[in-house]
Amino acid sequence: MLAAGLGSGVLLRSLNLSGILELNLKKAGLLALPPQIGELSQLTKLDVSLSPLSDLPEAIGKLSQLRILFCLGCRFGSVPIVLGTLPALYMLSFKSNKLTSISPAALAPTLEWLILTDNQLTTLPSQLPKGLRKVMLTNNKLRQLPEALVACADLELIRLADNALERLPAGMLTMPKLSWMGLAGNPLLARGGAGFAPLPAPRWVHPDELSFHEQLGAGGGGFVHRATWTCAPGATPVACAVKVFRGAASVTDGDPAHEIDLGEALSHPNVIRVLGACPAPQLGLVLELLEPGEWTELGLPPSFATCTRDTYKAGTAFSLAQVLTTLQGVAAACAHLHAKRFTHGDLYAHNTMIQPRTGEAKVGDFGAAYNYEPLGPSSAPLIERIEVRAFGCMAEELAQRVGLEGTGPIHSASIAAKLTKLTKLIEQCMRPDVAARPSFAAIVATLADI
Repeated sequence: MLAAGLGSGVLLRSLNLSGILELNLKKAGLLALPPQIGELSQLTKLDVSLSPLSDLPEAIGKLSQLRILFCLGCRFGSVPIVLGTLPALYMLSFKSNKLTSISPAALAPTLEWLILTDNQLTTLPSQLPKGLRKVMLTNNKLRQLPEALVACADLELIRLADNALERLPAGMLTMPKLSWMGLAGNPLLARGGAGFAPLPAPRWVHPDELSFHEQLGAGGGGFVHRATWTCAPGATPVACAVKVFRGAASVTDGDPAHEIDLGEALSHPNVIRVLGACPAPQLGLVLELLEPGEWTELGLPPSFATCTRDTYKAGTAFSLAQVLTTLQGVAAACAHLHAKRFTHGDLYAHNTMIQPRTGEAKVGDFGAAYNYEPLGPSSAPLIERIEVRAFGCMAEELAQRVGLEGTGPIHSASIAAKLTKLTKLIEQCMRPDVAARPSFAAIVATLADI
C-alpha cells in the first residue's frame, strides 16, 4: 500500500503504480483526482479522504477490481454516478461530506457496506442495492426511509440516529437478518406525549472533581481514561474510568448526549455501572473502573472482510463453562434492559468486558441505545427480538471457539450434550421469523438449564 502526500498536480502515471492493490491519498490535498487513476487496473482499495475533492473522474469507472472506496471528509454534494458502474464495489464511505441527494444509479449493485454518516440527506434513493448488509446514516435529515429498504433481506446493521424520522417502513421490524438498529434522536422516539415519564437526570460531575490518568482504551465514540473522582470536599477520592466523547457529528452511533441520558436507567450487575456524567463543553461519562489486569474485551470489532461480525485474536479459545457464564451475564443484562423498554443497539463481543478466568461479563458502550416505549406495545417484542439475533451472533462466535487450540479435544459426553443444546438455542435466536425468536427472559431460563 502506498501512503503519500501527493500534490494535485502530480500525475499518478509518473509513480509507476500499475500493479498496486491499495492506494492511500488521504490528506493529499488533491483538488481533482487525475484521470490516470483509471490505469490502476489491479486497485482494490482507494482512500481519498480529507481532501477538497467534490467530484471523481469518469476514468474511475475502469477500476474493475475496486472493492473499497473511502471519501470521508471531502466536499461532495452528491455521490458520483460513475461509482454505480463499478462491478466489484463492496464498501463505500462518504462520511462527513455535503451530500444532499443520491441517485439510485450511483450505488453499485454489489454494495454491502454503505457509510453516509454526517451529511445533509433528506431522502434516500427509491432503489437500493439488494445485498446491503451494513448502512450508516446517523446525523442526516431523513424524514422517511424508502420502502425498498425492506427488500434488502441481508441487511443486518443500520444506524439511523439523529435524523428526522417520524415512522419506519412497514415490515422493517420483521426483516429476517436485522440485528443492530440505532434510532435515538428521532421524532418517532419522542417522549413528550402523555404517559411517557422523562428519563432520570444524570448525576453531573464537575471537571474539577476529576483527576485524569493514563488512557485505558479508545473506540468510535471516544476515549477511556483511568481517573479519580472526589465527589465532595474532603471526601476520599474514588478510582473510576471516564469516557470522553468525540464530537457528536463524527460519532457513527449518534449524539453522545443520548448515552448520557440513559446512564441512570441502566443499573444491573452485568452492565458497566454509570456513576455520573460530565457536562458540556467536554461531554463524558464517569464509569466504574474495570481493572485491565482483571477484565478484558471479549472480542474485537468487525474487519473489512467480516463486515457485521466481530473478530477475535488468533488462537482465542474458551471453555464451555466460560462461554455459558458470559452468555448468561449478557442475556441477564439484556433481559433487564428490555423489561424497561431499552435496547442496546450495538450488542457485540467488542462492547462486552469479561473476567477471563471465570467468563463473568459486563455489557458496555451504550452509544446506540434508546428507549423504544414510544414505538408502542406492538413494536416492543419485535425490537427485543431484533437484539436477540445480535445475541445469537455473539453466542455463535463464542461457541465456534469452544475446544479450539489451548483447550484440548472435547471428550466428555456431557459437554457435547451441552454444546448441542447451546447450538439449538443459537438457531432459535437467529430464526428468520423475528416473532418466533425467544425473548431474553426465555434465553436466561434456557441457559440456566444447560
